[in-house]
Amino acid sequence: MSKEMSATARAPKGTAAGAAEPQLRKGALELAVLALVERAEPDGIYGGALIEELAALPTLAAPQGTVYPLLSRLRAAGVVETTWQESPSGPPRRYYLLTEAGRERLAAQRRVWLALSRDMAALLDSAATTTKARGTRTREEGEPR
Repeated sequence: MSKEMSATARAPKGTAAGAAEPQLRKGALELAVLALVERAEPDGIYGGALIEELAALPTLAAPQGTVYPLLSRLRAAGVVETTWQESPSGPPRRYYLLTEAGRERLAAQRRVWLALSRDMAALLDSAATTTKARGTRTREEGEPR
């Protein structure tokens, strides 16, 4: 995890927001992994490259100990399939590809995520507008509660 992420995007540990963050990230991680596998088609993507892609998106960065078990669960559920391919350096790599069930799952999760994020953005924008209209400051503006 980058220092920038911890300073800007992560909630402080021990707070209600900090306790909720892992659950939010867990739900988003599967969608992110499926989207990255889809983006890598038709060749697929190997686990190490997938982890690097996630690391480039600080709020989605996840360690091997999180990503590989998720990939195993997706494979067991028939959402992804794997092939072994020779590596230009080192041992062969396991590449992940979406199955038809995986494409359907990704499409369904994408629809839900887009609707949820649209509605949440509208709600948060509305709440911020209401707060500013009342002349009160939000915690983000530096006012302790």
